[in-house]
Amino acid sequence: MVKLKDMMFLDIYPDGATMEGVQGLYKMHLLGVHTFIKVDQIEPKLKLRPLDYEKVSEMLKEDPNLLKHEVLEKDHIVLTAPTKRLQEFMIKHANVEGVFGDVTELVRHRPLYSEKDLVFEEKLIGKWKSEEAEAVVSKGTEENTYKMILTDNHGEKVHIGANLVRLKDATFLCIFSDASALQKKDSSDSHLVPDTFLMVDQIEPKLELRVIDYHQLAEMLKNDPDSLKQEAAKVGHVIEGIRVQP
Repeated sequence: MVKLKDMMFLDIYPDGATMEGVQGLYKMHLLGVHTFIKVDQIEPKLKLRPLDYEKVSEMLKEDPNLLKHEVLEKDHIVLTAPTKRLQEFMIKHANVEGVFGDVTELVRHRPLYSEKDLVFEEKLIGKWKSEEAEAVVSKGTEENTYKMILTDNHGEKVHIGANLVRLKDATFLCIFSDASALQKKDSSDSHLVPDTFLMVDQIEPKLELRVIDYHQLAEMLKNDPDSLKQEAAKVGHVIEGIRVQP
């Protein structure tokens, strides 16, 4: 996050971890460039506007000396000016119409459960197979967490983390695409805000999971129904898996 005058910007660049496993020769041909996003507002909604590189390209074609840059193949422009010059450009042109694109509004997802709602079910550990993928579930490094390796039908593997949560009369498998998020216990409680909620209809003899949208679940909890399990069973796509025995 960068503040220039009375404006705020996000400076986004690739995380080195995303390049792990990338073949060396291929990696040599990639540019670790920065992307600028204007932050119009943080609360109550996060409002972001990405830099419109087509507009900036037009400006540079009209005045090539406006900002130091390189023109790559297919007229793709990479800004190469030093930080000070980039900041000066942003201060002068950020509010020019079209330099930053349309506003994207994001709503903050707040925790729908707390630490006391976490449970651990040993029966979930093992190898499971469904029509869509195969999952290997093991105990995570943090208390009441799971590590999962998902392998799709094309052999692609994804490592994720998960919690098992008990809310009223229903149990949910809370999926984190970044397993390390379960270890980052900061003031935002991000370790309690999963990417996906899966209601656990049953574990044995088949593992039956139902995808529940965050907003749907939040509304159900807000309305405080007599049976959350009955309400949640009315929505969502069911995923069935069978245990793979040794």
